[in-house]
Amino acid sequence: MRPEEKVNDFSAEKILFINSRILPDEELVKIFSANEVDEFFLNGEEIIAARLSGENISKFISENLVSDDISNFDCKKTEIDYRLLNYSWDLVSKNGEEIKNDILILSPKNIVEEIEGVHLVNKEKIFLGENVKIRPNVRVGCFRRSNFY
Repeated sequence: MRPEEKVNDFSAEKILFINSRILPDEELVKIFSANEVDEFFLNGEEIIAARLSGENISKFISENLVSDDISNFDCKKTEIDYRLLNYSWDLVSKNGEEIKNDILILSPKNIVEEIEGVHLVNKEKIFLGENVKIRPNVRVGCFRRSNFY
């Protein structure tokens, strides 16, 4: 890090605070991308995220970084049902599923056409990036041991 860069600079007009334990998906990105401000997103008592502006940013930083009490905020409160990581082993146990979700989000178009001389196994589960070149006499596939099978 360069000395001139600020860490935890909260000088922006609007800030979206996100709980680092959330497992986001495409729907959550849409919810957070809305233009509304001054809104808390809750899962029961847990703060999932807070989209704040102006004085609410300062108030949240000074009072709520160590507390989940948002009763003194005059903000919209929206209940959303999303999974949170509660234990370090949740990272490992959910990793395969999250890799699949990431691929589906990042590669929404699953277009793998027949490639001359290449044997494709479970073609519908194969994702190839742009400009990928596969030579003849190669077998490409998603096999039984794969997370995508």
